[in-house]
Amino acid sequence: MKISKDFINSLLDEEESTILDFKRDQYKFSNSTPFEKSELLKDILSFCNARRRTDAYILIGVKEVKGGKSKVFGVTEVIDDANIQQFVNGKAQRPVEFSYTNLSFMNKKIALIHIPVQERPIYLLKDYGNLKKNVVYIRRGSSTAEATPDEIAEMKGTKLKISSHSLPKLQLFFKNTEGDITEFLYTSSYNRLNKREVLKKLNNLRIPRENLEIVEKYRESLDSIEDRLPDGDVFYPFKASIVKSFDYKINTAIEMVTSDFNKLCSLIDLQRRSFELSKSFYSEFRNENNFYPTYALLEICNNGKCPAESIILYISGNKKVKFASFDELHALSIILYDQLPEHISKVIRKAQDIEKGINNPIVTMYEKVTGKKPWHSYGNLNLSHHLFNGSNEERAKLIDGVIKFTPGSHLMHNHSMVIPPVSQ
Repeated sequence: MKISKDFINSLLDEEESTILDFKRDQYKFSNSTPFEKSELLKDILSFCNARRRTDAYILIGVKEVKGGKSKVFGVTEVIDDANIQQFVNGKAQRPVEFSYTNLSFMNKKIALIHIPVQERPIYLLKDYGNLKKNVVYIRRGSSTAEATPDEIAEMKGTKLKISSHSLPKLQLFFKNTEGDITEFLYTSSYNRLNKREVLKKLNNLRIPRENLEIVEKYRESLDSIEDRLPDGDVFYPFKASIVKSFDYKINTAIEMVTSDFNKLCSLIDLQRRSFELSKSFYSEFRNENNFYPTYALLEICNNGKCPAESIILYISGNKKVKFASFDELHALSIILYDQLPEHISKVIRKAQDIEKGINNPIVTMYEKVTGKKPWHSYGNLNLSHHLFNGSNEERAKLIDGVIKFTPGSHLMHNHSMVIPPVSQ
């Protein structure tokens, strides 16, 4: 098969599964013991025996990054495909279909093992290293195990056949918070504002130069101040970058008043005009009370004849619908505060206190809610920002404005799941 840089890039965006594995280091092969070489043999055989309907890959010289793009480290040792072919096929009871390719990517040497769908089961005729003869090793999700008798019986010495009758049939719906299916996303359009009033408000939000200088002066001390959420997680609310970013955003907005006022209007309160479906009781309540909207929800339903495992869905927007993470929206959205917001003012006040020699410890959010010190047991306290807990959001992530979703094996015939589409 032809291996392009775009293809390798696409693999780096995936997570380990029944069809993909990442290896930070090269397999120990040349001048290695049977126990060391058995790792390579076991991985190839387990992918061969996996229940899948598409090709599998092992990317070598890459470390998986959960929830992000996997990192390329590269390898120093290059292995010849012919040597691996001879090694693997000399030990299995039937020919094993796979290829080993050395590649150059991002100025580093990596390798890719490609394993097509093939006849199963495949097992060893003799013990080798840590591996036992007549044992069928199988890949399940991101781990390897010994196949059960039921799994071996299902293999029946044939490879899985792909036909229109056996493929999963996935349907995608938008769902509002009342559980109603809708075909339309809804959000209010931006308002044409008064230029003079907008400029006046923005100028009132400019941070005096002396305040910026004192925050920068005590950046190290401010950045080290820890707070704790009610669930015990640590965060840093006094970071100097919070003030600097706010000042940059306000000054950029002031310049935009004359250069592109329509664009500025579209960015004002963008955050509050996002994340919403067609009108419901919840959306109206949020708008009336000036609350942030919730996530839009997607329902995926499988009406096919087999599981949707190893299927990857890419959901892209269009000119009117764009998918963005909360951080991206927060960075773009401009709020016309009546005065400097409290989260900015408290950083400046803290810097001024440090200047005066006042450095009182803060009362954390955790202590305010629980009355306990951070080192006490957190118990079962769980405060979630998501409206729907227990969803499969860990399988959905946003990559350059496109939602990538990987269904699990539990998404079977006539089963459905609801996920927030913008998890990262």
